[in-house]
Amino acid sequence: MRALIDADALVFRMTIAVQEVHPFTGAILGASHDDAWGLIQLRLKEVEECLFEEFGERIDLDLHFSDKTNFRYRVDPNYKSNRKGMDKPILYNDIMEKCIRNYDCTIHTDVEADDTMGLYQDKKGRTTCIVSPDKDMKQIEGYHLNLNKIPDGVELVTADEGYQFFLTQCIAGDPTDGYAGCPTMGMKKAKAWLEKFGYTWDSVVRAYEACMSPKTARLKKPNGKYTTKRLAQHSLGLGEEDALRTARCAFILNDWQYYNLDKQEVKLWTPHV
Repeated sequence: MRALIDADALVFRMTIAVQEVHPFTGAILGASHDDAWGLIQLRLKEVEECLFEEFGERIDLDLHFSDKTNFRYRVDPNYKSNRKGMDKPILYNDIMEKCIRNYDCTIHTDVEADDTMGLYQDKKGRTTCIVSPDKDMKQIEGYHLNLNKIPDGVELVTADEGYQFFLTQCIAGDPTDGYAGCPTMGMKKAKAWLEKFGYTWDSVVRAYEACMSPKTARLKKPNGKYTTKRLAQHSLGLGEEDALRTARCAFILNDWQYYNLDKQEVKLWTPHV
């Protein structure tokens, strides 16, 4: 059994945990390299023990890091733009380099750790398990373990469950990653829409085409107070092009047809016809 570890999340979480921050100014006072490395090793040991208990065989660790470039930035310039200017923990790069020296690590050009985990996941067998706290990984078939909730144990995602989750995100978008879906439709409404019209790409496009402007607007009055005004609704003019842009940001590479390993090039997702 090979554990495919979301090392981006692992290193970020453990290095920020050891940072000492001034209680009033927020300035970073320092961080312990040894403490951060100790937390990394402790969490990896917990992963090994959990997976060994589940599968009863030796666990090999494979730490996955994102590349500095990402094809999604070319698909949608707004992708993760909400994170620009945010500093990583001060020990992040040092600990990442130490992980690369001490563990088997996977990094491929122009893709994220999510993608490489998706590519290497054994969809039908028991040879790999994705270990990540990211809910987006639920679109990948196979075994999963939440890196931040190890006691919850291993979960098996089916192919149908994974595809349904992907289509739901195609409608909802992901504010955390900075890309939009249908306005006013989050995951709950997107799921309800697909339950009604079917889990198909046509249903996703139909959701975009049906998007209307908000029913109300919050307006500021001359006295400085706010009031809500009902508006006449109109179509936002969205369609398949908008749906496809969101889908290509949401889609985690899950098959080698989407990535040429020799050329280290991505093939963008397109709807099945």
